[in-house]
Amino acid sequence: MDRCTAFSCLLVAASTLSAAPTKHEVFVHFGKDDFTLNDEAIAELEQFLSSIKLEGDFRFSVEGHTDSDGSYAYNDTLAAERARTVRDFLVGRGVAAHLVQLRSRGKRSPMASNSIPSGMAINRRVQVVFTRFQYGQLDELLDALQEERVQRFIIDPAKDNTIRGLAGATVSLPANAFTTATGQPVKGSVSIELTEALDAMGMVSFGLSTRSGDRLLETDGMVQVAALDATGKPLQLKSSSPMTVTMPANEVKPRMELFLSSTGTDWTVARAASNVTSTADRGIAQPIGLRVVRDLPEYKEDQRGKPIKPSIPVMPKAPPPIPPPSLERPWWGFIQPGKFQGRERRAEAHYNERKQEVEQRYQDRVERYRADKADFPNALARYTVKKAAWDSLKQVEYTAWRKEVYEPAVARFDAVQRSLDVSYDQTLSMWKAQRDAARQAWADTVRTVTSESLSNYVYTTSWLGWINCDRFYDVPEDRKAPVMARTAPGIQAHAYVVFTGMRMLLKMERDDAGGYVSQSVPTTEPAVIFAFSVENGQAQLCVEPVVKNKTPELEFKPSTVAELDRRLAELAGN
Repeated sequence: MDRCTAFSCLLVAASTLSAAPTKHEVFVHFGKDDFTLNDEAIAELEQFLSSIKLEGDFRFSVEGHTDSDGSYAYNDTLAAERARTVRDFLVGRGVAAHLVQLRSRGKRSPMASNSIPSGMAINRRVQVVFTRFQYGQLDELLDALQEERVQRFIIDPAKDNTIRGLAGATVSLPANAFTTATGQPVKGSVSIELTEALDAMGMVSFGLSTRSGDRLLETDGMVQVAALDATGKPLQLKSSSPMTVTMPANEVKPRMELFLSSTGTDWTVARAASNVTSTADRGIAQPIGLRVVRDLPEYKEDQRGKPIKPSIPVMPKAPPPIPPPSLERPWWGFIQPGKFQGRERRAEAHYNERKQEVEQRYQDRVERYRADKADFPNALARYTVKKAAWDSLKQVEYTAWRKEVYEPAVARFDAVQRSLDVSYDQTLSMWKAQRDAARQAWADTVRTVTSESLSNYVYTTSWLGWINCDRFYDVPEDRKAPVMARTAPGIQAHAYVVFTGMRMLLKMERDDAGGYVSQSVPTTEPAVIFAFSVENGQAQLCVEPVVKNKTPELEFKPSTVAELDRRLAELAGN
């Protein structure tokens, strides 16, 4: 086996129009069954990095390929290893890992014929694309976010065809399935356009939403399939010859249904002529293990015989001074002044007597205050000692309870569970072996999934347009409210409500006041406002938490395409 690594490097600069992205591209070739870089390869990649500047808004795309020898599963793994090798090299030379997008195409995209050795050598490659972005307007930022999410394929409609997108979605088309808009047979080649919006950024970049009328949807990904004949006219699929779409998923969720849309903003459930299953459903059903209900005791503190927790002393306050007397002359005082003067003398004498009593009590309170104030440090020290003793006794009691009551109870439950687990583990091991064998055989047959990603949704439909795998998420109307936000005058932005606990997002629309508003959404689910715009040729980002009955002012900060992608993935849980 030839272990030498061959290289070819091609640098291509894109058109340098005012706001167009600039691209540089390099192809690195590998030996047979090899994914390592030798000294010559390192030198070539060093030269590539020295020709570009790692500043501003940029990202790398690294895509691994193989020749045709070996199974799809083997070549998918080999191509992924080659891509990771190049990614690790870039990261080791100072490129941030989140700026490198990895893809693995296996043997599905040859550049040359695999029928001759030289063609196979060309196909054993990793393609590295460096893209620098600059934007003149918001639409150009959207174009950058949509990059590599739309792919076009030319097929022979008279044959069975399977196409695979960069993000992992596949479409299998039976032979002679297409007709014209008038139902006539198709002549010549057919162009298939596949758009993948499997993650939150893909959905945002195409302006999609997860709703069906007033009802919200929880999604596991969206794709769009379109077909054109050789003259550019749209085609349709026969109802008797539906296509099979496979959509990758980290975890297959229950109750998922197929939804269809022409715009991707409002969806209709496809309850007829379609079918949704998953590769996880293939083979026997997974056995369910028995779990012991652990009714464990709870600790309750026994206060009997324990010291009462002392209250922390409060610094005493000085008593207030005595208020002066208030003698108001009655309205008739001017008629009988002598009588009123006698009344005033009696009131003054009474006030003086009361004043002496009050002053004495006041002096007593002042003395107590001074004594308490002087004793405050001692009182605080006594409290600290008593509290430490109380806490120590409490800890001793809890430790004894845990050792004598709680831990023996846990041990009894665990012993019963272990006996059940032994039998379940044996059954589960046999089931996994049967499931994995069935999955791998099916994957190699239909060529739509890799050995590393065998959890997929599989559905059939004759609809050409946006396709969505969702389930309804309903909440009572009294727990829903619209989300609103304001922006500074003149700012053009796209804003979305993104839920951080589940895969739901809604595009916000402009209101009459120039702000943004969404349809009613659950107020009990955590969510953020994710908005982006363009200013001075650079992407701008704003992330604001959704707070009930609050309308925030969106404040944007400079960002990059990679940062937008990373932040949204973190928020949406991709």
